Amino acid sequence: MNKYASLAKRIRSRLLTDLSGMTGLNLSKPSYICAKMTMRCNSRCVHCNIWKTDYHEKELTTAQWIKTLDELRNWLGKFLMVFTGGEALLRTDMVDILEYAVRLGIDVELLTNGLIVNEELAGRIVASGIAQITVSMDGSVAGTHDRFRGKDGYYAKTTAAVFALALCRERLKSPLKILLKTVISRNNLAEIAEIARFAELGGYCVRYQPIEQNYGESNNPEWYRRSELWVNDIPKLQEQMTILKELKASGTPIENSVDELDSYVRYFEYPEEMMAAVKAHDIRGWNKACRAALGSFVLSSNGDVRMCYMMEPIGSAAAMGPRELWAKRRRCWKEPCLYR
Repeated sequence: MNKYASLAKRIRSRLLTDLSGMTGLNLSKPSYICAKMTMRCNSRCVHCNIWKTDYHEKELTTAQWIKTLDELRNWLGKFLMVFTGGEALLRTDMVDILEYAVRLGIDVELLTNGLIVNEELAGRIVASGIAQITVSMDGSVAGTHDRFRGKDGYYAKTTAAVFALALCRERLKSPLKILLKTVISRNNLAEIAEIARFAELGGYCVRYQPIEQNYGESNNPEWYRRSELWVNDIPKLQEQMTILKELKASGTPIENSVDELDSYVRYFEYPEEMMAAVKAHDIRGWNKACRAALGSFVLSSNGDVRMCYMMEPIGSAAAMGPRELWAKRRRCWKEPCLYR
C-alpha cells in the first residue's frame, strides 16, 4: 500500500469512527489492535501490579494465535498490531508469531522491557521484519531505572538489549524503528531530558507518557493523592518539558507533539480534569467522549477481547471470529460511560 492509499484509508477510518460516534450506528472497524500475549512478567515495576498477581489463565496456543491473525487480516486488510504483556518475550513462540504476522502483511510493534533480549534473540527479532520495537526506559542512570523497575541490574540488561538490537539492525540493514518509552514520574523527573539525549546519540526515538494508576489496581479516581510517583514539582516539570520542546525543535527524535508535552503539565496540575484522557491514552484528541468502543480491540492472553480495560470481555477469540465479536459488542458509545 503506497502512502497515499494508506492516508486515504486512515481518513476513511476516522470519518467512519466519527460518524459512528455521532449517529450511534456501528460503522467503524478497530483502529487500535493490541494483543497481551501473556500476563507473566519478569520485571517488578513499582507502577504496575501485574507481576504480583497469580494468573491461572490458559494462554492461547500458537495455532490459536495464527488463526486469529488470519481472521484479523482477512477482515481488516493491512493494519498495525501491538504485541505486549506482561512480558511478551516470555512466550517461547513469540518470535514465530511475530514472523507470521509480518508474512501476512501486518505492521507489527513489539513492547518489551528488554530483560531477556540477548544478541541471539535480538537478531531473531530484527530478522523477523517487525516495524517497531518499543523498550521501556525509565531512567538515564542505573539507580533511577532500577528503582522504577524494581530490581538492581535491570538498567544494564535493558541498555544491553537496546545496543544489541541497534547492532543487529545495522548488520542486517533493517529499517526497524527502536523506540524508548519513558513514564514521567517523580522518580525520574530530573532525568527526562537526558533520556532524549541518550536516544538521539543511539539513533533511537523516544516517547513519553505520564504516570497512571498502577496497572492491575481497582479504579480509584483519587489514586494520585497517595502515589509516591506523582509529580508535585510543577516548575521542575515545566522546565523539563521546555527542554524537550527545544530538543525536538532542534531535531531530537521525540515523538510527542508540543501540545502533548504541554498537556502533561496540565495533567499533573489538574488531574481530575485530565485523568480520563490519560487513561484512554487519547490525551492529544480527547473530547470528553471515550473512543474505545469505536476503535479499540484488545486481546488478552486467554483470548478474551475487550474494548475498554474496565469492562467485561465482549467474548473470546478462541470461540468466535473477531468480526463477529466486534459486531456483537455493547453499544456503550451511544450513552455516557458507566465508569465516568
